Amino acid sequence: MDRTRDGRIIDKRVKIPKKLINEILLGYKSAHNLTWKEFADVVGVSRYTIRYDWRKNGNTIPESMLKNILKLHPSIRWVSIKDQIKILEPYWGQKKGKRSRVKKEIEIKHLEDSGDFAELYGILLGDGCIYSNLTGFCISGNSVLDKHYLESYVSDLIFRLFNLRPKIYYSKEAKSVRCVLYSKAIARLLVRRGFPKGYKKINKVKIPNRLFKKKSLIRACIRGINDTDGSIYHQKNSKIILDICIKTKSLLDSTIRAFMEINFPINYTHNRIYLCGQKSISKFIEEIGSSNLRNIKKYERFLKTGKVPTSLETETFLRKEKTSEIKLPYYGPVV
Repeated sequence: MDRTRDGRIIDKRVKIPKKLINEILLGYKSAHNLTWKEFADVVGVSRYTIRYDWRKNGNTIPESMLKNILKLHPSIRWVSIKDQIKILEPYWGQKKGKRSRVKKEIEIKHLEDSGDFAELYGILLGDGCIYSNLTGFCISGNSVLDKHYLESYVSDLIFRLFNLRPKIYYSKEAKSVRCVLYSKAIARLLVRRGFPKGYKKINKVKIPNRLFKKKSLIRACIRGINDTDGSIYHQKNSKIILDICIKTKSLLDSTIRAFMEINFPINYTHNRIYLCGQKSISKFIEEIGSSNLRNIKKYERFLKTGKVPTSLETETFLRKEKTSEIKLPYYGPVV
């Protein structure tokens, strides 16, 4: 099967109703007694592609892949579904995207004053980067602690902003996960708005001045930075500490400025910003908030027991959660 240099399959695409594709995939999986990983390996795609892109989001499927699945399906055949599907030419999405580029540019400019855009910018400042070749951007995290955050919250945030769904990649060698959006148009737009491509530290990354126009945007940006570069830990004297590790001086300085702009008291050193004690952490949660489940679980556990769980204990909590069924509780202001 032919693919482009970045791994995309060159093939006609099949647009198929979600109910039908679920019937096809579940029937095949059950008939051959496969796990989702085994099913993905047989088809030659990732588990995320099958379970989220195809089943949940109803994305198009390469025609050749669908035909191969149906050849070994217990009851459904290609000829029996032809009237229910639509065949699209290769690169139909890219062609459609070119026609709507001007419109999308206008829409994105409008969203720049939104809390969603400010939060995404903060997330990118924390654990994100724009590829040097401008093919897109990537946000990294821990494959357990940040699983729900990247798979669900950040993915939905990106979709709300750009109407595009990012890809999720899990490392086989390390406990890491990457959320990647392939879009030259959006990468270029972020660079034009001040986010450097490539290695952030060299380019003196910082919170852009335009986000200081509204306190709601500052709070959203800080929330994104904390949910990626920060966490909540046990502290011997105060029992709880919120710590944001920032090793790039330009970003540290602009984040300190952001806290000062919203009159939020903090402590800081040459490479971190921190808050100590329940009163300070509660104020942070109420005024700035968190969208990362690992921080929320740690905070909730502290309120119940008086002790912040370790990262290992938090991993145990999160492994038991069913990501697709999680609904974040309300923490922080709506912006």
